[in-house]
Amino acid sequence: MIIFYVGLGVGILVIISAIVRYISYQKKVNSYYKVQAEVIDNEEDEASGVEANVFFAAVLKFKDKDNNEQIFTSSEQSAERPSYAVGEKVWLLVHPDDSSRFVYFDAIEHYVLPLVWLAIGVGAIFLGYKFKR
Repeated sequence: MIIFYVGLGVGILVIISAIVRYISYQKKVNSYYKVQAEVIDNEEDEASGVEANVFFAAVLKFKDKDNNEQIFTSSEQSAERPSYAVGEKVWLLVHPDDSSRFVYFDAIEHYVLPLVWLAIGVGAIFLGYKFKR
């Protein structure tokens, strides 16, 4: 019987966290504006004292809402190799008041991950009911 309550509790918790994550990301999508940026370079940053020796950050060029060209280095870094190739196009969500504040728009993070977490939550509830007998 305890497995039922654990499965039910875990399932509900996972479902609620998936919904909260989706809603918070949706608020950001709705409040920021979406632009396509081009990767024009990858800055290399050598790090000491960590497992990876070199980190890369994409240098992005895009036009803001006022049609001014902006060039910024992303705060997201990848270890050992660049995440994006020079010339690659990426979608950004840009803060309407400050174009230096942006995040990558990731459809997988936005749509697929919440669905996966919902499925895991429903699965946990289902397993709880299965062991109830």
